[in-house]
Amino acid sequence: MSHAFIAGDYDLGISGYAYNIDDPDDFVNAMYGPGARNWTRWKHPKFLEMFDQQSRELDRAKRQQILRQMEEFLLKVEDPYIPINWKPWVYLVSNKVRTEAGSFVGPNSIQNILKNEHLWMEK
Repeated sequence: MSHAFIAGDYDLGISGYAYNIDDPDDFVNAMYGPGARNWTRWKHPKFLEMFDQQSRELDRAKRQQILRQMEEFLLKVEDPYIPINWKPWVYLVSNKVRTEAGSFVGPNSIQNILKNEHLWMEK
């Protein structure tokens, strides 16, 4: 990460993000909120209001509705990013791959992809 990127002294940059927890709040906070990875420093009051609403909402259906409104806002009103690639991780794993806890289960995030310790193949 260059000093210019961190300082915001650039016109165009390239970045990526893999969420830490399997929850939209993690990605949205990092990329669009006050999180450390909001390299664009973009702050839109309406979007941040929706972000705050969804982070406090306990009803899953209502929260999903707010998140959809946020998504629509980014698609139709304003988004500081130009998405060029969205890469899902795919795992083709034999049922012979084992771990101390049992069968191998593909990680839900790139953040824990390298934490599959003590793998072995059964004959």
